[in-house]
Amino acid sequence: RRCDLSAIMPLSGLMHRRFMPLAVALLTITIFVFDVITPVGVALSILYVLPLLLTFPSPRERDQFYVCLIATVLLWLGLFLKPNGLHWEYAVVNRVLGTLVLCLLGYGVYQLKRTQTSLTEAETRRAKALQDLMFEREERSHAETAFLGAEENRHRAEKEYLGSQLRLEGIIQSAMDAIITVD
Repeated sequence: RRCDLSAIMPLSGLMHRRFMPLAVALLTITIFVFDVITPVGVALSILYVLPLLLTFPSPRERDQFYVCLIATVLLWLGLFLKPNGLHWEYAVVNRVLGTLVLCLLGYGVYQLKRTQTSLTEAETRRAKALQDLMFEREERSHAETAFLGAEENRHRAEKEYLGSQLRLEGIIQSAMDAIITVD
């Protein structure tokens, strides 16, 4: 059984448009701050995946690209703002891997949203085609009913015509007998 969420959905869309960009920005800044204050070898770059995933329900198509770009810039900026540590090579490798994960995930979310949009559009076209087919079948049913009614009326008219023709022949035959009898 499906729940009817049609009354809730407009509110959800409104909340997403107003509050989700703020939540994504705050989460991204928080991750950046934690990234800057943690030691060089700790891989906090993977946390940038969270704001990126929060862009999925966004109605705007390219939000995940913007978040991915901002997160990548902050990811590398955090590396240069950190105090120097012993594991500089690990930090660079972590940043490269983090950037790769962000880019791949951003592209994946973009493709998923495009596929979902295409699927929704295809489902809408399918529903319209089905509605048109049902309308066509209903019209065809009405046409067949009208045809059968017309066919029945034609048969009735033929019977009446035949009956009328037989009566006329009977009257003419009687009139001929009457003419012959009077003669």
